[in-house]
Amino acid sequence: MTIFEMIIFLIVMAVTATIAEGSGYKKGRADKLQEIKFRLKGVLTDEEMENL
Repeated sequence: MTIFEMIIFLIVMAVTATIAEGSGYKKGRADKLQEIKFRLKGVLTDEEMENL
């Protein structure tokens, strides 16, 4: 593997890792929001829940 191929490989790996981390972050954030809504279900009225 030449130096040029190694550089391309590293760039591709960095982009892949960034995309994977980004989608994981969004999924984790959505899960957290669902958890908060579930916990508040008994506290808030239906109208207040829809406004969240």
